[in-house]
Amino acid sequence: MSQQPIQSDALGALRVQIDALDNQLLSLLNQRAHVAEQVGEIKRAEGSPFFRPDRVAQVIDKITQANPGPLKNEHIAAIWREIMSACLALEAPQRVAVLGPQGTFCEQAAIEFFGSAANLIYCANFDEVFHATAAGTAQYGVSAWKTPPKAWWAAHSICSCVRPCMWWVKSACKFASTFCASSIPMRASRS
Repeated sequence: MSQQPIQSDALGALRVQIDALDNQLLSLLNQRAHVAEQVGEIKRAEGSPFFRPDRVAQVIDKITQANPGPLKNEHIAAIWREIMSACLALEAPQRVAVLGPQGTFCEQAAIEFFGSAANLIYCANFDEVFHATAAGTAQYGVSAWKTPPKAWWAAHSICSCVRPCMWWVKSACKFASTFCASSIPMRASRS
């Protein structure tokens, strides 16, 4: 039979305080989610894109600049990316085609960029990622090239077509390619 650890009065009081703060955080997160649902309704009516990486970056930059600590900025950024991912899923679930099975770097890159609320569609090869995106099965695709070795390439669509065509891959280098579901083949560019 295991014995419960003894808790001091001071530790018990701090745990009560943490529980109260957790309830406040939960309430605020749900308030934020309700506002996000309203944003989604307006975006739907206006035909605006649901996922805007520039807005995500702007919010995360603003919140990390306001961070007084002791939490580190990279932890705040990860928390906010997940909050924004969960709220975006309420507006419109994001479908992301990912090269490879679960546990790959492409999956990790997709989760780091879109958050864990995105619906990942695992593709067996590079062509499937493009086909899933072009067919509308996925709104975004994540893949990788290994030229030069171990380099991950970033790609953002800069076209003005109406199809969802943002295409992103984690990058360690400064090269970018453009991919759009309505304008295959890809064009190389510098970012």
